[in-house]
Amino acid sequence: MNNKLFFLLLLFLFFKLNFYAQGNIAKPVFRDSAQALFSAAISESRLIPPKDEHKIYNPRNRGINKVVPGKGYPKGVDAALQSKKGSIPSKAPILNFDAVRTRSTPSDPTGVAGLNHYLNAWNSAFSIYDKEGNLLMPPASLASIGGEFENETLGDPIVVYDQFADRYLISQFSDTPESFLIAVSRGPDPVNDGWYTYRFSTNGVLPDYPKISVWSDGYYITTNKNSNTADESQVIYVMERDQMLMGATAQFVSFPLPGIETNGFYSPAGFNAMGNTMPPKGNAPIIYLQDDAWAGVPEDHLKIWLVNVDWENLENSTIEESQELGLASGVSPFTATFDGGAFSNLSQPGNGPEIDALQATMMYMTQYRRFPDHNSAVMNFVVDVDPTLAEHAGIRWYELRQNSDGGKWSVYQEGTYAPDKSDRFSGSIGIDDQGNIGLGFTVLDDSPANPVYPSIRYTGRYANDERGIMTLEEQSFVEGRSPNPSSRYGDYAHLTVDPADGITFWHNAEYFKGEDRFNHIGVFRVASDLLSDVGITEIVSPVDATLGANEQITVKIRNFGARTQSDIPVSYYLNGQTITEIYPESIEGASSVDFTFSRTADLSEIGRSYEIAVRTNLDGDQNPANDTITRVIRNLPPRDVGVTSINAPITSENLGRNEEVSVTIENFGGEPQSNIPVWYQIGNNNRVEEKFQGTIEVGTNIVYNFQQTANLSVDGRYRLSSGTSLQEDFDPSNDVEEASIANLNCIPEGSDCDFGD
Repeated sequence: MNNKLFFLLLLFLFFKLNFYAQGNIAKPVFRDSAQALFSAAISESRLIPPKDEHKIYNPRNRGINKVVPGKGYPKGVDAALQSKKGSIPSKAPILNFDAVRTRSTPSDPTGVAGLNHYLNAWNSAFSIYDKEGNLLMPPASLASIGGEFENETLGDPIVVYDQFADRYLISQFSDTPESFLIAVSRGPDPVNDGWYTYRFSTNGVLPDYPKISVWSDGYYITTNKNSNTADESQVIYVMERDQMLMGATAQFVSFPLPGIETNGFYSPAGFNAMGNTMPPKGNAPIIYLQDDAWAGVPEDHLKIWLVNVDWENLENSTIEESQELGLASGVSPFTATFDGGAFSNLSQPGNGPEIDALQATMMYMTQYRRFPDHNSAVMNFVVDVDPTLAEHAGIRWYELRQNSDGGKWSVYQEGTYAPDKSDRFSGSIGIDDQGNIGLGFTVLDDSPANPVYPSIRYTGRYANDERGIMTLEEQSFVEGRSPNPSSRYGDYAHLTVDPADGITFWHNAEYFKGEDRFNHIGVFRVASDLLSDVGITEIVSPVDATLGANEQITVKIRNFGARTQSDIPVSYYLNGQTITEIYPESIEGASSVDFTFSRTADLSEIGRSYEIAVRTNLDGDQNPANDTITRVIRNLPPRDVGVTSINAPITSENLGRNEEVSVTIENFGGEPQSNIPVWYQIGNNNRVEEKFQGTIEVGTNIVYNFQQTANLSVDGRYRLSSGTSLQEDFDPSNDVEEASIANLNCIPEGSDCDFGD
């Protein structure tokens, strides 16, 4: 009997281990095919005007992303944070225009550049431009395409350009019955060549929030479906690309995402191939973030699946959980969930509702490009920069690299772009054929001192720049005029790279004027179109500090042009004197170097501000505008600190006997300071004296909370002062801050208080 039980136990363990060994690979869960309906060129007589009405599109199957209270890292500031804007001069937009005015909520802006056209779509219409921004086909309902699109306007459109076939795609979904509708242009001209239209059934489930990507063996679509069973239900769809390009009957197949953890709204992404060389067929990557604040996720990571479709025998097709890129792989902890997973997150100026930050989403698109010695993919999603404070949205972005086809992916660089206190979200990222990266996004700020309605901006970086940094100056496409009248925003933006030159970025997003939503097209370039262009981008040192009579001056020289340069004259101007030296070595195009002058500078007068101008003097320079920068450098006194604000207590009802006193101490001087005596005083009472024992670096501040509390329990007004008592402090006038604080026994919410106080 015991032997039999032992044998059964071994058999059970064998099948259990075998089950788990195969648990990261899944077969198709649904497959079908669809025939094409042909649609002729879109003539003016067939155009159906888009609806001009307030309409809420697709509330989405948005189940909240539940977080486990107290679970998840980081517990402070994002380790990948870029806290300052880039300083490299960037170019103004090449084109910049409003493409759509609509009241569709949200508008779902999407647009793509082909060789000769820009195809633009939104909920639930489209238009076509030439590459100079001239309108070729006016806004029209998606139903105007005809074929399977006839009478269909449910929305969530996506437009795609298949660079390897010179064709355009337009998609939307349908609920009559639940299905994808996809139109493929019959040639390179989306105005005149007509369309093949397809209806792919999704087996009774609405394919929410679809995103399309191009791969060698198919058109891949990711969705937000079957959230609680995404590891076993249809989530990823693949359409038979070769057949669709011919207008033939096309198969399609659907897969789950084995091993995924999600219990609410989610949005994975496929790698969208672009460039001059197609990827090999098979091993099509799908990627999604996994936040360790969610149940079942042990650490923050990016999860990659590989899809292999056998169009000859769909039963042989697989999706396999391939990689987890976590902390050991260079992924810094992130917080990708806002408000416990709820969808009203970011405050606006004025009276607008809080905006959806578009959390738990790999933002559209995830761009894949092949280079001679590696393959790259860039992607982004929104994060909370410091979850211990008030919500502050930033954009976490990645460049992954693969050294050879079929090899493992690795994190080449990551960054969190949040260079000031404004919120940045709804990002879209791309990589050009030189390896430069462009990033478009939305900016929002509700601060009274610097209100910013939803506005569209961009930045970028050169391929050889310091990793993890968007080095270009932030530029604006358009500044918002009014708040979003709804919490729904986007639900995405769309940046693509122009296939005609491989270096021009086209970005499409939305902003607001009154009740109207505007889809705005902005076109920009990171790569230079000049051969000879050298300039100064930064004075690296000295910086504001306590300075001496022999300060070295180090500057950053950038070769903005395409041609390698050497023997570059570099000058600095100070105190009426010009010093010129030569940088003798070579600087490759789109690269920068630090150069230190051999001639030092006398900056020894304490308290003085010195204006230093630095320039290059390259013979034949084609863009003198970026040759020179000027900075003011201050010689700070070595010891100078003070209290700059009283943070707590504040005027309120029912203040007590043990109110915490919190102040901000700033180091105005040129040397780090430690063990700083600090005090507070209420009215004419005795001072409370303590010591801040940490260190405050030059030009920074800290918040200090006194150990001894204050008694403010009696109703009335108090004068609270606080200051520092640093020995040999240079400027006592900035030592002390005062505040008037009241303990109120009545704060009227109506017209008055019952007892007339």
